[in-house]
Amino acid sequence: MTALALPAGKAVPDWAWPLDGVSWNRDPQLSVEERAVLVQAGPRLLMSSQLTRAERGALERLLRPLEQVRSCLWIPDKAGHHRWVDYQVVGMLLTCTAETDSTWWGWDQSTWTRVIGPDAQDWSR
Repeated sequence: MTALALPAGKAVPDWAWPLDGVSWNRDPQLSVEERAVLVQAGPRLLMSSQLTRAERGALERLLRPLEQVRSCLWIPDKAGHHRWVDYQVVGMLLTCTAETDSTWWGWDQSTWTRVIGPDAQDWSR
């Protein structure tokens, strides 16, 4: 494989991490308000795009990191199915947050394995 040549005197541009993880509140404990919204929203969590503005506001601490990650993913313009799957993944994480009564920041390996499966093949099923 051949690398592209850079013009003389030009350095390889630095790559910048696209996520602002410093501002994320990684407390594994749910607030009273977060817990109440997760319980009240119930099955609607699976389609996170259907949450009300008030619910999204209450869950902002949980949603902001996921939305930042999603914004860094390349999704084809006409990929409605892929956008739908993105919302389902967010919904799945919110549902598991409600079930475990803890944010994913506090999940151990066994919880993550239960949520996403032990390998890529299980995840894709």
